[in-house]
Amino acid sequence: MVQVVINRNHFNSFMSGFSAMDDLVLHANEETQRIYASGTADRAFFINRWAGADVVEGGNIVMGQIGTIISLVKDLPQTEENEIRLSCDGDTLTIMSGGSFFRIPTLASATSSAGVEQLLNTLEESRGSDYARFGQSDFAYKYQFESNTVRALQKIGSSINSGALFCLIVSGDELVYVVQRDGIRIEHTIEAIQSDCLEEETSIWFGSWLLDALKAMPSGGVIHLSCGADTPLLLRHEAVEGQEHGTTVIVAPRQEAE
Repeated sequence: MVQVVINRNHFNSFMSGFSAMDDLVLHANEETQRIYASGTADRAFFINRWAGADVVEGGNIVMGQIGTIISLVKDLPQTEENEIRLSCDGDTLTIMSGGSFFRIPTLASATSSAGVEQLLNTLEESRGSDYARFGQSDFAYKYQFESNTVRALQKIGSSINSGALFCLIVSGDELVYVVQRDGIRIEHTIEAIQSDCLEEETSIWFGSWLLDALKAMPSGGVIHLSCGADTPLLLRHEAVEGQEHGTTVIVAPRQEAE
């Protein structure tokens, strides 16, 4: 039986990145004392996360009804320790907080895990190149930003986000974030801590998954942003000392320019 004890806030934050998924495989590792999960959506969005936890007994939990689980955890009573306990016997997931708990059926397999293994392998190869390339293509633009600088972009153009298109204009040390809808165009420029980029300006367009990627980025630490004309967008969170979580997101650009 898989058994995990984890800070309630950390679990809520961990799961929020997967709210758009139909299902999810959560892996609990006794050796590292961490939980891990990866998922894809619409062949355009990939997210990989880990978080520190007290893993009493490791294994996999195949979750469905992700949004329902997130809501039910929020409804559980708060405890002084602010911890929840996850237990899974293979057929049922039980989540407890204090004297309250809920049970929810697990799944035999996760459809959203399709393509996850291939992307994880490509990410591992990218890491081996110090993130110089993705697959067979080099990243032409590589930036480092303060995490809060990147997270703040999700508020830009919030009044027109629904149905909008998003663009990153990249060149040199600066990045321009664009939100566009119905003839309205909003631009916001941020400056990198460090960059390794072509001077040539490039515009890369995205759908709404770019906004989901920004929302998934943790606060604190550094965000590594890599992209190019022939690569997807790669966002990697580098945690500061004491942070027990990490997030990596891949977003596919739109095929046509706007």
